[in-house]
Amino acid sequence: MLENKLKNVQNLSEKKLLETELRNVQEKRHYLTEQMTEIVSQIVEDVEMRIHVLNDRNNKLTRLDCHHQVTDAFNDHCFSYGKNPYAWKFGHVFVNLCVLGLEAQKIASTLESYCAANIRFDGIY
Repeated sequence: MLENKLKNVQNLSEKKLLETELRNVQEKRHYLTEQMTEIVSQIVEDVEMRIHVLNDRNNKLTRLDCHHQVTDAFNDHCFSYGKNPYAWKFGHVFVNLCVLGLEAQKIASTLESYCAANIRFDGIY
């Protein structure tokens, strides 16, 4: 959306303002992506499995209780979905972690401890 606005703006000062805003959005998204990668590395030891967990979008949600517990922990302790809509992009990661058969409580505990020790901020769109 910002990219489209940027293409159509004529005013130089408005263009610079939009470029700054776009850069901020991109930096926040990158930060969230890095945090998700680190969270997965805290939970999954095998590097190939980490790649699978982060990238596979084809798994079906089979452990609904696990998914609810994990997404609630992420929302409560890491990035609130209401304040960080971009976080929804990573829903597949939690599906994949649960499909692996990992204990929901272990995943939730890792989320809670990792996110408590790291910087949190809102407004990631």
